[in-house]
Order: sequence, then C-alpha cells, then structure tokens
Amino acid sequence: MDKDFFKEEIYLKKIDSTNNYLKLTSFEDNIIIYTFNQTKGRGRRDREWLDFKNKNLAISFLIKSNLNPFWLICTASLALIDILISLNIKNCWIKWPNDIYINDKKLSGILAETVRSQEKIEKIIIGIGININNDFKDLQMLKNATSIYIEKGKKQNLKRLYRNYKNHLSGWLIELIDNNNLNLIRGRWKELNLGSFKKIKWVNEDKTIYGFIYDIKDDGTLVIKSNNDLYEVKSGDIQVE
Repeated sequence: MDKDFFKEEIYLKKIDSTNNYLKLTSFEDNIIIYTFNQTKGRGRRDREWLDFKNKNLAISFLIKSNLNPFWLICTASLALIDILISLNIKNCWIKWPNDIYINDKKLSGILAETVRSQEKIEKIIIGIGININNDFKDLQMLKNATSIYIEKGKKQNLKRLYRNYKNHLSGWLIELIDNNNLNLIRGRWKELNLGSFKKIKWVNEDKTIYGFIYDIKDDGTLVIKSNNDLYEVKSGDIQVE
C-alpha cells in the first residue's frame, strides 16, 4: 500500500486495555496502538475478552470524527477478512455487528467507544482483539472460539501479521474517510455477512425477529426482512439459524 492512513503508531509491551489507553491519554487524530499482551480485554456490554500473552493481537485506533462508529467497525472487519483470505482460510465471515467468524467459531471481536463533548462525538476509538496463536487448550473453555493457528495448523509471526493488518486497515480507512466511498464498504460488508444468505434470529432483551438481512443503511442501521415486513434495528444480537 502506498499511503499510510495513520499519523502515529505505538507498540505497548503490556497494557490492561488498548481502548482504555487511548481514552485516558491525549492524542492527536489517526493514531494506532497495538500489543501482544493485553491483560483486561473486553467486548460489547463489558463482556470479558480472554487474552493470552504473545498469542493474541490487540489493536486500537483513534479517529477524531463525527462519523457513525459502525462504519469504522466495518473497516476493521474487512481488513481482517483480507488477512484471512491471504492466508487461504476458507469460510470466514462477518457476524453483525462486530464479530468475525470462521465457520461457526469466533475468531475476533471489535469494540467501538466514543468520547463526547457537549453531546457531540469528539473522538471514536475502535478496538479489535484477534486470536492468532492460541491452541485448543487455550480455548477449551470457550465453546465457540477459534484461532488462526487452529485453522491453519501453523504458528504466525505476530509482528508481521500486525503489519499486514495495519496496511489493509489503512486502505479501507482511506476509502471511507478520504474517498468517502461508503458504497464500496457497504457492498463488501454485505457480501461477507453470512446473515445476508441464511436465516437469522435477531434478539434484543424481550424482542425476537426471524428473517434475513435485507440491507444496511447509511447510518449503520440493519434492515431485516421477515416474511414481507422490514424491520430496522440498531442494537441487539444476531444468531445464524
């Protein structure tokens, strides 16, 4: 890739949470940080994300923008899919809104957080955790987890994988922010979202909808088609039937 989207890059030998580090520290725009030793990773709704020293990759990047955070989640997802395809890993897909799967196993989760000032978004922080060199023993307590090592049967160079990921992420962020190419990102995201092709169940508290993913709007709202009705949802969980 010819152009690097990021103005600054920081490697952290050890950190509790890469997202927290960016939230609590003052940085300029377009910075990316990474570590192979995150001790207190977390996902949506403060769910725990298990990290293993020198086996996982944790990345966070900061964008000062009022852009809908969902589209930044999309760029982070698409960059990882690019890596998996380059490794010849089959059946990788995106599970709305923020997970990357291989077959029926979760490989990665993405967390978006915003910092607001006077009700306006001041900056957006996107964090992604990726299982890379975990073996079956590491993940045995997690029923639906996998790693690149498990899928490939070969250990990966963590630093090289990070570099490749950053390059692909830069490319997608340039398309989104510099080129305003939302249609390209939306189209690729839908193409890689298994829920677009199989029956899904959407669940949010006491509400449930069965149907198919029909569309995604410019504000990131998901449109589900159930029989002949269309439902717009902005939160909740998707289960592929």
